[in-house]
Amino acid sequence: MSENMRENAYYRLVRENRTYRRFWIAAFISKFGEWFNTIALFLIILEYTDSELLLGILMAVRMGCFALMQPFFGLLADRAN
Repeated sequence: MSENMRENAYYRLVRENRTYRRFWIAAFISKFGEWFNTIALFLIILEYTDSELLLGILMAVRMGCFALMQPFFGLLADRAN
């Protein structure tokens, strides 16, 4: 299957499947809000502490949680599939 046909299939899925379209839009809004939360935390830390080190620690903690849990949830998803 060519790359163009695959892209058209994804667009058709979003356009024609109402349930998937609602899920896709909700996921987009959720990720958008998550990034606003991150930006707000950055601005609060910079305003109150003026410390780039704390910004780095915040980002490490946020990403570290995902990095630590990802292998376990990956195994769980593989077993369920």
